[in-house]
Amino acid sequence: NSCGTATAAISLIVNPIPTISAIASTASLCSGATATLIGSGASTYTWSNGVTNGLSFSPLVTNIYTLTASSALGCTATAVVGITVVNTPNQMPLPSPPSLCNGNSSTLTATGATNYTWQPGNFNTASIVVTPTTTSVWTCTMANGNCISTQSVSVIVNQLPNVVTLVTPTIVCTGKSASITAGGALTYTWTQGTYTL
Repeated sequence: NSCGTATAAISLIVNPIPTISAIASTASLCSGATATLIGSGASTYTWSNGVTNGLSFSPLVTNIYTLTASSALGCTATAVVGITVVNTPNQMPLPSPPSLCNGNSSTLTATGATNYTWQPGNFNTASIVVTPTTTSVWTCTMANGNCISTQSVSVIVNQLPNVVTLVTPTIVCTGKSASITAGGALTYTWTQGTYTL
């Protein structure tokens, strides 16, 4: 009431928020490749998506990763870093048909890329039409930017049958019979009917 005033003081310590950095070893990579996320400027580091600070991993899709870093005094800061994943084409080209007779054609089709180069022939389209005379292999180099893979596809060529005919006897009298035998194939069609030998 009339006793006057008194004062007291307390000390409040303010710990600084750590100044951190978040760095990816690469901003863009091909699927299947590895990257490393590195945080610095604090004592402990926790990355989203189960990534361990400083250890390489293989991202499956394009993603943003968040780093939560804490100082020794318990203050935290966050940072983000993104990694773009470019698909490495790996689909096997398909022949249609995969097996053909000599003289026929097959269409070879590759998918999953933006650029294609076929060898032999140096064709630069997704699909090519080939007419091989023997069983042959074509190689397609497929690219999405710098992400490149090479796949091979074979076309089986079945040779035309070498048909041999035998007539016994070669000369007959009117009303008599002759035997005509064919060989070198599986099925035979005669002008007077169809027979399987």
